[in-house]
Amino acid sequence: ADPDIPNSKTQVFQMNAGFDSAGTHGMQRGPDGKIYVTTPSLYSGDNDNPQEQFLSVIELPNQKGIACDFQYKAIDLFGRRSRLGLPNLPNYNLGPERMIADAGPDLVICEGDSIQIGVPDTSGGRVNYFWKPLRTSDHHVKDSTAAQPYVSPGDTTIFILTVTDSTWNCPCSTSTDTVKVYVIPASEFPVAQVLGDTVICSGETVNFWSGVNNTSWQYLWRNSAGESIGSGTGITANPSFSGFYTLSLTHSNGMACTEREDSGFVTVETPVAAPVLSDVSGCPNDTVFVGSSPLPNLVYAWQPSVGLLNTSASQSGYVVQVAGLVSLTLTVTDTTLQSSCKTRSGGMQVNVECENEILVFPNPSQDKFSIHVSSETASTLELELFNAIGQKIWTGEYETAQVFEVELNMERLATGVYFLRGKVGEWGFERKVETIRK
Repeated sequence: ADPDIPNSKTQVFQMNAGFDSAGTHGMQRGPDGKIYVTTPSLYSGDNDNPQEQFLSVIELPNQKGIACDFQYKAIDLFGRRSRLGLPNLPNYNLGPERMIADAGPDLVICEGDSIQIGVPDTSGGRVNYFWKPLRTSDHHVKDSTAAQPYVSPGDTTIFILTVTDSTWNCPCSTSTDTVKVYVIPASEFPVAQVLGDTVICSGETVNFWSGVNNTSWQYLWRNSAGESIGSGTGITANPSFSGFYTLSLTHSNGMACTEREDSGFVTVETPVAAPVLSDVSGCPNDTVFVGSSPLPNLVYAWQPSVGLLNTSASQSGYVVQVAGLVSLTLTVTDTTLQSSCKTRSGGMQVNVECENEILVFPNPSQDKFSIHVSSETASTLELELFNAIGQKIWTGEYETAQVFEVELNMERLATGVYFLRGKVGEWGFERKVETIRK
């Protein structure tokens, strides 16, 4: 069906019926693209010659309906008269273009900040400005008559701008516009919170988390050298040296109040040196020394502690009696470290292997013992004699050949049981000897 054209009409302005019927109004397109309209009224009682001291203007003739922005009696002709549109003058002047209020784009600030609103004045001083907040009791405009005043709203606020063009003597000389200032409350400021300092061992990884998670925020992580190492609410890093890891947190709106930083310190420890142990060998029932000299700040633990003779399994070394193949593990712990670096272990074996031979004879004896040593290499023979209650009563040291024999005089010792302990190089032994007096 055909559209209902009459009912689609939008009335923008109603002419005076008397003059409209007389055909004394006119419309004319000006050089600026606007359409100028006479809306005649009687002048000086001349009923037959209606004239107009003002021109009405269709500001946007290409727009439909009220969007054409019809301005009634917008231009003062300053004493001149018009009946049919623009004055019929060779060099007519339509005057300056009417200023339209422009409050500028909407803005975002942080709670407690100030911001400049509006746009620069381009009128040459002919326009008067007046600003006010929509809620006049809530907010203050520092200079309400400036083109670009500063405002400090406590929360999101709409500000109204009214401009008055002093060159236009008509209702169209005044126009308004608004700008909205969004205020980010302090309660919504992001918190850059790196969850704790940490201590790791060299070569290990560490996880950092921001403590907050919001898709509107941008996360950037940097190491102590200032290098970017990742983004997101959390990262996994593999630092090679101690230093700070920093999280920079910004809001997607780029506001200063949403820029936050926090750091976490990573201590990278060097692992304690693992004990280096060498396998040893001995004859059945002989004793051998395992381990090393103690070092400061280290705690030692041997496993298993079977065969322990003269010291504790918590020492750096001890003497073990050879009874069969034994695997030993020594664990050292550095008490000055905090990470997994503090503990390292090493292993060794005690083998049953008679590279050396020790003979003590006769046993029991009335006055003296002979000690026969057979070794693969020449070495030093160290001897110690203990009584039954563990008191050391004699020591001796000899430089030996591969086969060596020494005599131990026991004439001055009382009848009883004694323990002879010796060491040939790194190999130790212990023998029980007995003296008998007649």
